[in-house]
Amino acid sequence: MPYRLKLLLLIIGILLAAPAMAEQRTIKVGVYANEPKIMLSQDGQLSGIFGDLLREIAQREAWQLQPVTCEWQQCLELTRSGQIDLMPDVAWNEERAQFLDFHELPALFSWSQIYTQQDRQLNSLLDLNGLRIAVLAGSVQETYLRTLLDSFGLHAEILTMQDFQQGFELVASGNADAVVANQRFGDYNTDRFGLRSTPIIFQPARLFFATRKNHNDQLLSTING
Repeated sequence: MPYRLKLLLLIIGILLAAPAMAEQRTIKVGVYANEPKIMLSQDGQLSGIFGDLLREIAQREAWQLQPVTCEWQQCLELTRSGQIDLMPDVAWNEERAQFLDFHELPALFSWSQIYTQQDRQLNSLLDLNGLRIAVLAGSVQETYLRTLLDSFGLHAEILTMQDFQQGFELVASGNADAVVANQRFGDYNTDRFGLRSTPIIFQPARLFFATRKNHNDQLLSTING
């Protein structure tokens, strides 16, 4: 093939590829330790149920996903300020809807559950009276649990934690009597920490992708499909 023809074909290939390259968008995605729903793989890529779903969308839309690791409350604040473009695994509530936008259909359903040491029997909400209970700071579980305990006239010491792993460690070490976690994280990690699930469940939750209020509508529209 003549040199000029090779050069012409190369130039055409570059020109055809340029629009696709120009359309690629970098999306900053919040990641906190909540396996198996959202986590980082060993090679630093988004993983878990939400992570795998988002990677599929990114491949289709030519998005470049940039994980931003943070603790839960920090993740929400970074999303609120726009430093995170997209936050997975967010339960909708009226307070968050004041500063976040959510996609339309829930990506996942879950509920909260109490976990404790193997040798402790907790069978009902009344058994939580007087206990030390670890709960994720700034979570819907914290707000709901405080209200629930008050409504039954129960008194418990609420220990706020920065991530679920810290809460499970507190119970495993005897520095807390019970921990609240979403069912997926709890069942995924009970054997690892030597804990057990209890029949105390509450607060079914719808989980969404969220963005800063009145920003990134295109991201949510794309996820809505």
